[in-house]
Amino acid sequence: VSAACSGFVYGLSLGWRMVQTGACRNVLVVGAEVLTRLVNWEDRGSCILFGDGAGAVVLQVSEGDDPGEILSSSLSSDGSQNEVIWIPVGGTRTLHTPESFEKGQHLIHLDGRAVFKFAVSTMRGLIQSGLEENGLSVDQLKLVVPHQVNLRIIEAACKKLELREDQVFINIEKYGNTSAASVPIALDEANRSGRLASGDLVLLCAFGAGLTWGNTVLRWGAVEVNHS
Repeated sequence: VSAACSGFVYGLSLGWRMVQTGACRNVLVVGAEVLTRLVNWEDRGSCILFGDGAGAVVLQVSEGDDPGEILSSSLSSDGSQNEVIWIPVGGTRTLHTPESFEKGQHLIHLDGRAVFKFAVSTMRGLIQSGLEENGLSVDQLKLVVPHQVNLRIIEAACKKLELREDQVFINIEKYGNTSAASVPIALDEANRSGRLASGDLVLLCAFGAGLTWGNTVLRWGAVEVNHS
């Protein structure tokens, strides 16, 4: 599933539907990126933002008293804004040439101001729509696990929604923006650090190139973690 920074949320929605319909009993959803191969190291405004990483979750049919479940998932895209974050050359539409390589057109290009405006508005909308779809209030959310795009963007969106600091998980200072890997990595770290307990309501949200965006609201299951 190719949806840039929203890739994991897109894959999670697909895996959930497969379990829901009975097509699969167990689904492994992986988000992985190696963005350092695509950044322009001469562009200090963008190269310092990105990192490499991978994370995964297992979806399976609930058994016994496990309260874990995905409550909803929403996905969106707008191809008319593809040039906000893009790689100009590559694929079958525009082939690589020696000239395109020399100009760095095979690397990530982004409009920083447009990205900031889009991300703050989209993150706020994703959280609001996830709450409304499930009849929840902000106070009922135990944790929001957003795509680790940029600390200022996350803080700006959360401030508008009056989310408490302890309701948002942030680890961008460790890895940077790892695109599709950021949400599963953050979710795993939140669990391992004791931020999640069985039955907690969690909202995942991501947005990125394409432009693409999506959310998932879930009730955390009884997942045991070995902290040794």
